[in-house]
Amino acid sequence: MHNGFDGTAEELHFLGAMAGAERGYNVLACDGPGMPGPRHHQGLVFRPDWANVITPVVDFPETLPEVDDSRIAVMGLSMGGVLASPPAAFEHRPAALIAGDGLYDFGQTAVRDIGGTREEAERLLRVESAPELDAAFEQAMTKDPIARWAIDHGMYVTGVDPPRRLHRMVGQVLRALTTAPGTPGRQCRKAVSS
Repeated sequence: MHNGFDGTAEELHFLGAMAGAERGYNVLACDGPGMPGPRHHQGLVFRPDWANVITPVVDFPETLPEVDDSRIAVMGLSMGGVLASPPAAFEHRPAALIAGDGLYDFGQTAVRDIGGTREEAERLLRVESAPELDAAFEQAMTKDPIARWAIDHGMYVTGVDPPRRLHRMVGQVLRALTTAPGTPGRQCRKAVSS
C-alpha cells in the first residue's frame, strides 16, 4: 500500500492496512520518493518512473516465507492510485492492482485555471519564460490558501520551481502514466470510447 501527493505510510494503518491484517493478509505500507518520510529524511523527490519504485517493494515480500507470491497486490490511494497504474503494465508479478480514488487525468486539473484551450495551456507550461503565467500562479497563491498549500507542497515534493514547472511536470507525467499503451488508464479509455 502507498499513498500519493501528501499521505504517509503511517496513516495507511487506518485506511486498510489494519483491516487487511485482521483478515489474514500480510500488509506492507510504504512511502516512496516525494512522500513525507523519504522527502524529509532522505531528500528524495517525487519521480515519474513509479514502476521502478514499486519493483523493489514487490521484491521484498517475495523474500518472506509467509507470503504467497502469486497473491501480491499493489494498492495506491489518492494520487497514489494513478502512481499504482504503471506496475500493472510493466511489473507483471502483482496479481491485482487497486487504484483507490486515483485521478484519471491530473493534467486536466493542472491546466484548468490557466485559460484558453488545454493545448494552449500546455504550450504556456512548456515555454522557457512566461512571466504573465508565473504572475497568475502567484496571484492564485495569494488569494487561495488551498492553492498556496497545493503549489508550495507540490514544488517541495517534486523539487521544482516556479509553479509553472510544477504544473508542467506533474500534468505531463501523470497524463503519460494514465495513457501509456498497456496501462489500465489507457485500457479504460479504449473501453469507454469503443
